Amino acid sequence: MSVCGITTFNPDLKRLEANFNAILPQVGSVLVWDNGSDNYKEVIALAASLSDKIHIATEGSNKGVAYALNRLCAYALERDERDILLLDQDSEACENMYSNLIRYRTDNVAIVSPIISDINVRVDTSDLPEKEVCLLPITSGSLTNLDAWKAIGGFDEKLFIDLVDTEYDIRALMKGYCSYRINTVVLTHEIGHIEPSGLPFPRIQQGKIVIRRGHRSGHSVFRTYYQIRNLLYVREKYGSFLKRMHIQLQSPQSAIVHTLVFDPNRIQRVRAILKAIRDSRTLFNKF
Repeated sequence: MSVCGITTFNPDLKRLEANFNAILPQVGSVLVWDNGSDNYKEVIALAASLSDKIHIATEGSNKGVAYALNRLCAYALERDERDILLLDQDSEACENMYSNLIRYRTDNVAIVSPIISDINVRVDTSDLPEKEVCLLPITSGSLTNLDAWKAIGGFDEKLFIDLVDTEYDIRALMKGYCSYRINTVVLTHEIGHIEPSGLPFPRIQQGKIVIRRGHRSGHSVFRTYYQIRNLLYVREKYGSFLKRMHIQLQSPQSAIVHTLVFDPNRIQRVRAILKAIRDSRTLFNKF
């Protein structure tokens, strides 16, 4: 039996309905963990109107994405599932996504992921191979090996949100697992509410410095705090391993500059960034 897990928090109901309708024909059941949504009753009503294959659980509060993902994986494992397809609430699976991902599942593969197509930024897959190693797949669309999830130790709930998937991917690599991206399988996804800034921004692409139009993430000040805090924490905790594996995460300096140049509410974001820097040290020292 195949299963999909979705985490919800104040979802846009139309987007969530499209998500449900896309994945329901592909799996035996859909598990939803709600992180204390204000529109929880509407989510329940929507699920009931669509299918009895949708099962919803909640504790009535937001304990973070990592906590929700662990609950979904644990629930699937209790039902003797070997894998779970994890989706964000605003993602939309392509046709036959599950069956096309499961073909590449083996015991030493932690995650089989699709290529991500953000609804605001076009992606060209014409020159990509059918399958390639993906060191740091994002959570949404990831077909997650539950035996591997258990061996890796689950998602780190200290992070709450942001870089939860990256931190998990790093530990998967440290445990000897690999992950693949299947470029013929496309997941429509929205990362924040990306919009062009109108300003050019230098970046490194294939070893060359190129000038590309920048984008605002559309993330809240709340998210800015967790993005910077967790980036600092992960780089500090796994720095030597990342260097040995030649994995480059975004530098904190680049993230801060990009945030301050392209995103509004700069004063609030500066405060969030300063708090994130301070709290990242506390987080690392505690663990």
